[in-house]
Amino acid sequence: MFLHIATAKRLFKEAFSSGRLVVRRYAGWLYVSGAGWEVEMVFGTVPYKLKAAIVELCGRLPEKDEGFVAGKEGLQDIREREELANTEILSAGYMRAKQILTETPVVLDYKYRMYKLLQHRENKIFTLINMDLLSLIDNREVDMEHGEGIPCGPCSEHASWNSFVYWHNEQGTLRLHPSASQKVLDNCILDVLKTIDFAKEME
Repeated sequence: MFLHIATAKRLFKEAFSSGRLVVRRYAGWLYVSGAGWEVEMVFGTVPYKLKAAIVELCGRLPEKDEGFVAGKEGLQDIREREELANTEILSAGYMRAKQILTETPVVLDYKYRMYKLLQHRENKIFTLINMDLLSLIDNREVDMEHGEGIPCGPCSEHASWNSFVYWHNEQGTLRLHPSASQKVLDNCILDVLKTIDFAKEME
């Protein structure tokens, strides 16, 4: 799987500390999510270190067709949280994600957070993704010797600044949530950046 192990473990721990670590098993997948990120992995090929990190925090992995929300208060059966019980299969969302984005070299520093600008190729608008979340992606973790491919992405379902952004390969899907607002963007700077077609500039 194309996840950076150390970053994933840190985000698992942060989500657990805030009582928002969601872990589910369904249809052969292991789903894990926290604030601003979601990942779905083929259960049988999830790296041991990631499974171990979940067990260390939660005490166990979910059984088949089970899910829970984990935090310092313990585990809450996901069936008690209707808004989470209908979690969509991420790979289904990826299959609808036909809008291609370009990861630009532009990084913005706003209130102690760094944001990378991803440009929609269709209309040249931007989606902002927290750099901490982008660091989840690590192609060095791809197991090419056993047929795993480099993930496709970034892409989104809609040509909108607030669309989810996907990366996907046969081992799993990562969905990152955009910045909650575009307030971090100065309008003057944004107007200039929109005149640049980063996909062409970076060829």
